[in-house]
Amino acid sequence: MAFPFSINFCALYFTLSEALLINDIEYKMIKHFLEKEFRQHINLVERLIFILEEEEEVRIRKVKISDLMSGDLIHADIRTQEGILLIGSGTQLTANLLSMLRKYSRHEKVVEPIYIKPGLVIKQ
Repeated sequence: MAFPFSINFCALYFTLSEALLINDIEYKMIKHFLEKEFRQHINLVERLIFILEEEEEVRIRKVKISDLMSGDLIHADIRTQEGILLIGSGTQLTANLLSMLRKYSRHEKVVEPIYIKPGLVIKQ
């Protein structure tokens, strides 16, 4: 039985799912490439993208600073009440960065909730 797509398509699909974990810009670039390169299978591409995006929405969580963990991926910028950027979207929290954020939040008001994608523990 022949599949309607190549191994390259499968590789790009997995690359797309990994790009979702990294940042929106990389994800959009790969998504655009998939839609262009595999336009003869556009229904399949659109369905796969829909499934990935649906899974992605489920993985995004809202948490307090006290609930953040090393390895979490910041989904939306973390800012002070005055709008000062503390940690940018796409940053994976390390133990050091998390410690600094918690210390900073004791003295300055940080906007909560924090939007994250739960991640893996980072070896340091």
